[in-house]
Amino acid sequence: MLKLALSIVAVSLLALSLIPGPARAQPARVFVAAQGSDANSCSFALPCRTFQHAHDVVAAGGEIDVLDPAGYGILTITKSISIQGHGFAGIAAGSGTTAITANAPLLSTINLRGLLIDGVGTGSIGISMIANTAIMNIQDSMIRNFTTRAIDVQGGQLFVTNTVISDSSLAVQLTAGAGILAKFSRVSMINSSGISAIDTGGSTNEIDVTVADSDIGNFGGGSGVACFSNSATMRIMVRNSTISGYAAGNGIFAHGGLCTIYVTRSTITQNGTGLNPTSGASLNSFGDNSVAGNATDGTPTGTIALK
Repeated sequence: MLKLALSIVAVSLLALSLIPGPARAQPARVFVAAQGSDANSCSFALPCRTFQHAHDVVAAGGEIDVLDPAGYGILTITKSISIQGHGFAGIAAGSGTTAITANAPLLSTINLRGLLIDGVGTGSIGISMIANTAIMNIQDSMIRNFTTRAIDVQGGQLFVTNTVISDSSLAVQLTAGAGILAKFSRVSMINSSGISAIDTGGSTNEIDVTVADSDIGNFGGGSGVACFSNSATMRIMVRNSTISGYAAGNGIFAHGGLCTIYVTRSTITQNGTGLNPTSGASLNSFGDNSVAGNATDGTPTGTIALK
């Protein structure tokens, strides 16, 4: 009888051991380090090595913290996340590749701070936002040396502050595949064609852009700010900024009847053409700009009196 009772207890304990426990929750904060390993748990004591592994481990809405200087690999973002690079976290993109691809779902928020994103002269794109409605904040970062463009946006909301974009074929391209809201504040776009808003494929989704307290220039060709609109309504405001050094191009170029650009308290100088509206575009200058020293200063389509 005792043997039977013991057998029943043993079977019961075995059955309990086979019942799955609750899934372990993903951590809200993880860490990466130069001497870390992706076999680790990504805790402070046992950091992981790459941004991608840290992204996959952390919970949606969580944070990746960088502990020391290193390169942490290219990254695809598929959820809300914050990366704190502290000014010394590097991402180097190999030949023809993209450093950061953001393809997060509706209402996701992505925060990138203190990153050094480098195409090393062969990488194609620095940051790519796939057409969606995600929100991306880029702060205190450097994006440089890309052959196609430093930032490519196909939809969503983009906010860039205190950031340097340099030595790329094009600093920023905004394509009206989906609606786009973009704001640039205290941004330097150097040795690159600047910001280009375009529509393709007959899209009617709107693009709204604000450029404030920024410096765009020193590329030779291209344009500092450009709008190419055939089917999508585009509105661009340039405020308190300098656009210069496009000697073979344009300071501000506007093309198409659905493109409207406003310029206030800004300097446009040392360009091939300072203000260049074409094909029915609206390029409006407030009465407080300095447009001089260009090969051709150009003429705005409208001058708005200060109030």
